[in-house]
Amino acid sequence: MSAAPSRHMVTGLVVHQRRLPEGYLPLLMRRTARATRELDLLKDFFEDSATCAQHKFAAYFDVTALPEDCCATARCRCSACWSVPDWPRHERRPAVAQAFESADPRSGGGSDSALRAQRLDGQAYRLVRLMRSGVLPRTLWHALRGDETSYHPVRRTHMSLPRVLRDSRHFGGRADLPFAEVEKCLLRLEEAGAVIARDDGCWYATWSPTNRITVGRAERKGAST
Repeated sequence: MSAAPSRHMVTGLVVHQRRLPEGYLPLLMRRTARATRELDLLKDFFEDSATCAQHKFAAYFDVTALPEDCCATARCRCSACWSVPDWPRHERRPAVAQAFESADPRSGGGSDSALRAQRLDGQAYRLVRLMRSGVLPRTLWHALRGDETSYHPVRRTHMSLPRVLRDSRHFGGRADLPFAEVEKCLLRLEEAGAVIARDDGCWYATWSPTNRITVGRAERKGAST
């Protein structure tokens, strides 16, 4: 049995008896039944578009009463309550709520996209700072994705990422990140004065960004690492 990604230990199984212990099958079926109930509740939560999401949560956690201001304003109103046009006239459905019900949810919520980019900039900047000798964009991409190794085209083999990157709390922070987003991120950080590119193809942290709007929050939060 493979124990990947471990390189030091492989687990094996030996059959001592072919009959299951008494009581094991009912216990296993009980867990399966509980998982089935949870999946049914989860499916009902997403398919029931007419019931307030807060009431759904309250019923699940056996909460008898909800706060009076629950789903009362545009800042906390769920999608089901937005579907009932009885909110105050001066309020407008935010772009995120509109995108939630559209065929292309990613097209809405520009503020969310900006926030995601800002978080990515902070994560990338912290990883670049760890590499005093510089980091290649593709190595940074693998670190953000959480890849333990990266392919070395000259040596034609996979090589482990530096330990300092793998031990970072930002390692694997963006598992679905396309490489093009890393290139855009580095350009934003360069514009902010946070990183510089040199002739060796590596990127280096300046340690004193001239524009702290992009990386300032992430830098302060990650100062304890």
